[in-house]
Amino acid sequence: MNQATITARDLRQMLAFVGDAITNEEARLNALDAAIGDGDHGITMRVGFNAIHTRVSGLPTAAGIDAVLREAGMAFMGATGGAIGVLFGKMLMAAGAALEGHCHGR
Repeated sequence: MNQATITARDLRQMLAFVGDAITNEEARLNALDAAIGDGDHGITMRVGFNAIHTRVSGLPTAAGIDAVLREAGMAFMGATGGAIGVLFGKMLMAAGAALEGHCHGR
């Protein structure tokens, strides 16, 4: 069975793609959140993904997937507040920690 390999470069591109999609849907996410909350989810996600983009763009090209995920999580948590900041940031950081040493240089 062939296994697809995702590189750290691929992951950076995926995070950028998701960030663009979040930005494009910001108003819709805010409207959905307004039905049950304070209506700022789209803003929070955009701010978080902008922070991710800035942080992972500054990493050395040799950084592995584990480092990209850990840094993305720290950037998201540092830039956002509320429950989503902690939940999403910790999820990315935990994924990076789980992969540590298994994907260096990819």
